[in-house]
Amino acid sequence: MAQDFKRFGDQDVGTSAATIHTSNSNDAIISIRLANTTTSTITAEVFITSSVTGGSQDHYIIKN
Repeated sequence: MAQDFKRFGDQDVGTSAATIHTSNSNDAIISIRLANTTTSTITAEVFITSSVTGGSQDHYIIKN
């Protein structure tokens, strides 16, 4: 099966969760890059939210 690769990004996201991309059932994450462009220390969390019966569930890739 052929895969159509796409690139998604966002900048200046802030301090609350942000949706970068809403996928369909055949998408896969190849890589994730985070960069701090300030001189201050930052913390970050990366997670995927999936649909489950009765709601949603977060799956953390990076968690502080």
